[in-house]
Amino acid sequence: MKLLPVSFSLFFRRAARRGNLEVRPNPPPARLTPPRSPVSRRQFVAIIALAVIGLLLFSFARVALTGYQFYQQAERLRLEIASLQAENRRLQERLRAVQTDEGAERAAREELGWVRPGEIAVVVVAADTAARPGTLPRAERPQPPLMWQRWRQLFFGL
Repeated sequence: MKLLPVSFSLFFRRAARRGNLEVRPNPPPARLTPPRSPVSRRQFVAIIALAVIGLLLFSFARVALTGYQFYQQAERLRLEIASLQAENRRLQERLRAVQTDEGAERAAREELGWVRPGEIAVVVVAADTAARPGTLPRAERPQPPLMWQRWRQLFFGL
């Protein structure tokens, strides 16, 4: 046997008809309002607006930073181009000078140390690099053995 739920209001109405119960009209149901959120609609709109403005500012800042980096790179490249152009002009002048007979002779004498037949070349050595009496020039000094050569000599006597 299946039991069905009995409505209490039906029970109370029957009891009221019999006179066992006094019936009072039910008060009108209270108006159901949604529970208030801790944030009002105005505050919600303000928060969303601030978030959108923040995202826009962030994206603008990234674009501005990228633009600034490109500007700096362009300035560096302009300076490099200017220095390369100046060097190119200097080398063009040097090429024009060397293409003449006098310029070729000057370059051969100054850079290569060439002399004409019958001339004597004199090389002036600065005082701090001149050899002192009793010392060998750097190229003629015996080099100390390397570490692996020392170990080989110590262990194998070679």
